[in-house]
Amino acid sequence: EPIDLKSDTQKQLVERISTFFKFSYARNVSISFPYAGIQVKALSNLLSFGPGKEFLIDFGDLYGDAIEAIKKTGLNIVKISVGDDAFVVIKKLMTAAGIKVIDNPVFLGANRPADFNTSITIQGLVIHHDEKGKLLFLNRELDGLLVSFLNSEGVQIVSF
Repeated sequence: EPIDLKSDTQKQLVERISTFFKFSYARNVSISFPYAGIQVKALSNLLSFGPGKEFLIDFGDLYGDAIEAIKKTGLNIVKISVGDDAFVVIKKLMTAAGIKVIDNPVFLGANRPADFNTSITIQGLVIHHDEKGKLLFLNRELDGLLVSFLNSEGVQIVSF
């Protein structure tokens, strides 16, 4: 299914982004960790970017010192807060994966130094992905000429 940044819930968005980038995502995974002298079991969401790059995705279900207790077991956590919009969620996931993200990228209109050039700033996120190349995530449509220009620069547009 396509990514819909306007209406997907945060959980749907994490799933769709995981599928899009071919990350491994599992919902409601049972985890166990020591807390206040006892062993606690909880359900969480596990996202793997590859061997040794596993993260729990916390949608606000973990409270108090539980996050620190889990981190002590060696698991990393990506915390998705209630007010995080789609761009913030994507940026948190990509940062955790070690993938370069650029906010509101600037593109130069011609192949010459910036001082003697026209620049175009686009509200969105650019993600440099090894397999998919340079992706521009947008939440609105762009003019056809601008799309053609970006495509000629090797940028694929992912709009929602």
